[in-house]
Amino acid sequence: MNTLVGKLMKVNTIALYLLAIISILIYAVILGYSFSVLLKNDYNLGEITRETSGLEGFKTFILVTIIAPFIETFLFQYLVIKGLRRIHNLKNSWHLHFSISATLFSLSHTYSLYNMIYAFGIGLVLAIFFIIFLERKETAFLHTFFLHAIYNFLVFVSKIYF
Repeated sequence: MNTLVGKLMKVNTIALYLLAIISILIYAVILGYSFSVLLKNDYNLGEITRETSGLEGFKTFILVTIIAPFIETFLFQYLVIKGLRRIHNLKNSWHLHFSISATLFSLSHTYSLYNMIYAFGIGLVLAIFFIIFLERKETAFLHTFFLHAIYNFLVFVSKIYF
């Protein structure tokens, strides 16, 4: 098993969640800064454009923080990684699992080149997170869904208030 994943397997669950969120946030800051310098702030961040108050705001909140993470976790981590593990020659090809999962996740976020690159990094973190909990024989789907939901909640709130 990959050395990084092997080391992360020993980290307690709360620390693993914090590490994942901090990794995504650092990645977001570095990528955001790089794109702002290269493209002079001319890139699409995939803004939440729906009404964010009242019933429409509640619907958007549920879509962004619960429905989308559930569907994306099922499609891009659960189906892809579990499917690849069923192929005998690919069972322990973790780098391939990470890459395929993150690439497909990225291709579902085609609002802009920035979003695709950004989603690839997030997809890598989610795939690694999924595999760690899969190897621990814990509920990988629920942990990954929960991490994704927390992240989307933070993005949703930040786009409203900042």
